[in-house]
Amino acid sequence: MNPLSHLGNIPVSYSQLAVIFGNYRSPKDFITKLEKFGYLIRLKRGLYVVSPQITNRALSMELIANHLYGPSYVSAETALSKYGLIPERVTICTSVTPKRMKRYENPIGFFEYITVPDEYFSIGIRQKQVRVSFLEEAANTKFSENEFTASRRPYYRMAMEPVIRYMRPQNELNCFLIASPEKALCDLILTKSGVRLQSVKAVKEFLFEDLRFDMNDFKNPDISVFEQCSISGYKQRELKLLTEYFRNESGN
Repeated sequence: MNPLSHLGNIPVSYSQLAVIFGNYRSPKDFITKLEKFGYLIRLKRGLYVVSPQITNRALSMELIANHLYGPSYVSAETALSKYGLIPERVTICTSVTPKRMKRYENPIGFFEYITVPDEYFSIGIRQKQVRVSFLEEAANTKFSENEFTASRRPYYRMAMEPVIRYMRPQNELNCFLIASPEKALCDLILTKSGVRLQSVKAVKEFLFEDLRFDMNDFKNPDISVFEQCSISGYKQRELKLLTEYFRNESGN
């Protein structure tokens, strides 16, 4: 079976690829050629993902974000947009982390990681499952390096041809970590230096004028998440006002 066909859209490390191609005379050179000809996409040094042209599976920005830098989870505007709670289309995938701030740019897009306190980080995290279509190699074909190099065509091209010729549709679930809508709102307020909320009225203006927040898609909010965030010791006034606003709205 061709080694790349089962990797799908999950990021894979260089060391994992080196094991997969361990029977080659130079796994490093082979991996370099796969990247050069677009079969592998470099996400950062030592981390790759197989091209969707090979797997026929859409890449997940959120899944990639989790693997690029961790521990982390997708949050703030990215999460709110993912939930359909704000209309803006985000161009940067934002995550939060208890580690130092980080930014990445790669062929997939822009990724930023904003620092939050350790004791605050673990509140309100969800594991989101996404079903994606993909193609899986149907033939149980084994290949040796000699077969790859026997033709005048480059062996990296021959390596991919069985993946294209012997595939059938399948489905599977991929999971990534993302803030709950409540935590995403708290993260947004906590990490944006320009957000200063002095009253419940200011909270309402921030939600509806700045974010254009869709309350129709935010039924029965989990007030406990707001409460936990508000007592964490960071931007307490703003987060307590946010808690008060949603408590009033939900009648609790």
